[in-house]
Formats: sequence, structure tokens, C-alpha cells
Amino acid sequence: MDQDGDSPASRTDRVAVIIVNFNGGSLTAACLDSLARSTHQPERIYLVDNASTDGSLDALRRRPEHQLEFIVNEDNLGFARACNQGMERALEEGFDFVFLLNNDARLEPEALGRLLDAAHRHPQAGLLSGKIYLGDGPVLWSAGMDVGFYPNLQRLRGFGVRDCGQFDVEETVAALTGCALLMRTSFLRSVGLFDEAFFVYVEDLELSLRAKDAGWSCLHVPGACFHHDAGSTSGQGYSPW
Repeated sequence: MDQDGDSPASRTDRVAVIIVNFNGGSLTAACLDSLARSTHQPERIYLVDNASTDGSLDALRRRPEHQLEFIVNEDNLGFARACNQGMERALEEGFDFVFLLNNDARLEPEALGRLLDAAHRHPQAGLLSGKIYLGDGPVLWSAGMDVGFYPNLQRLRGFGVRDCGQFDVEETVAALTGCALLMRTSFLRSVGLFDEAFFVYVEDLELSLRAKDAGWSCLHVPGACFHHDAGSTSGQGYSPW
């Protein structure tokens, strides 16, 4: 690995980042700021705006990132459809990987490079993510997902638990959250994109299960770390609807 944290494996990968903005305000700006500090710089950032009304889109248009490309929707089409719009564009343009990053999440500088390194070590991993902390940490939001039926279909591993190294093993897990998710475009071409019947939530679980059925795996990469202001867009979790 080079001193700047970028590895020979990841340096040639063509990566497109997809961020969905819905009245994101300063959170989306902080997300982009963290990307600007990444030791592996993506070739393109697709910013998909779901009909924001808070002025955040106008503010984001004034940002200096040369690789920032906007997809603007006239209505709020939901998370799954908005992500698919970005992924469709990335597939058309021949990228090797897409990286979904919630607008209310931030990545540590070496996180993306470490996911790419792991992808090269594990060619059957179609989806990869890492440790995601609640805010600045040290309490975890997710270290991968388990599948169950209570309290939700997906259970966030480590949710609300202080990180004491208990999830430091690089391992296959049942599912991964779309909060900070690296995916191979070869995997997406073979399995498909998010099921747009899910407006928000569950789309990541369903895709993870489809991946397993098709012979791909979901890989937890503990060295890739992220910080998540959970529920800031949806209003803190699940409603009865």
C-alpha cells in the first residue's frame, strides 16, 4: 500500500458514487466533504435529487467538484428508484464499481480504498460494506445485517453497541445495508438493481438475498469505517406504513 493509503489494486478501478439528496441541507454537503478527503477518489459522483424544496440542490450545484453530475427528479421517487437511476447511468458508462453513500453518512479517508482492496481479494463478493458508527462513534449502527422477522426483516449487527473489536473479522454476512455499499457492476448486470416496489427500506435486504441465490456473497470489511446520522431523512426509523 502506498503512503497515501491508496493500493495498487484499487488505483485503476473506475468507481462511481451515488448519493440521493432529499432536503439534505448541510448533511449532503458534509457527505461530499468526506468524499473529497478520500484517499481513493471516484471518477464520478451522481447526485440524485428527489425534488428537494429546502434549497439544498441550488447550494450543491455551486460546489466545485468536477466529477459531480446531477440527476434531478420532479417528484420524490423514493430511495430505490433514485439509486437505480444512478446505477443505470454508471452501467451505461462502463464503471467497474458503484458505491452507494447515504447523504447523511460520511466515510473515513481510507474506507473506499479498503473496500476496493477487499473486492480484489474476494472476487465472489458482489456487495461490500464496513463498520458504520452512529454519528462520530464509538457506538455502532451496523456491522452488516442478519435476516429475521422481528423487529424488522433485517437486523443491524451491533446496533447500539460500543465497538470493542467484536466485529473486526472480515467475513461473509447475510446482508448489507445500502447506507455505505460498494457493488461490482458485473454483479448488478447479472442480478439486477434494487426492486423499486420498495420506496425506502428493505430494498438492500432484498438485493442481498438475490445475490446469495445467484452465488454472490455479502462481505463485511471492518477496516472500512463510516459515520451515519441515522434517520435524518426518513424521520428516525419505521412508521406503521
